[in-house]
Amino acid sequence: MQIKNFITSLANGQNAEAKGILDDILGAKAFEAIGNRKIELAQSIFGFGDTESNEQEAEQTEEI
Repeated sequence: MQIKNFITSLANGQNAEAKGILDDILGAKAFEAIGNRKIELAQSIFGFGDTESNEQEAEQTEEI
């Protein structure tokens, strides 16, 4: 929904609003990636979970 609002704001020439929406979208993505990375590091340090699948998830997250 936020992406639709972003595009609508751009189309309507509301650049300041579009920038705010884009900042929110990118911030949420970054926050999610950091959270996933923290979980991955904790699992690898303390030996929880399957480290091979964690590495695959990390690679997928880095591609985004």
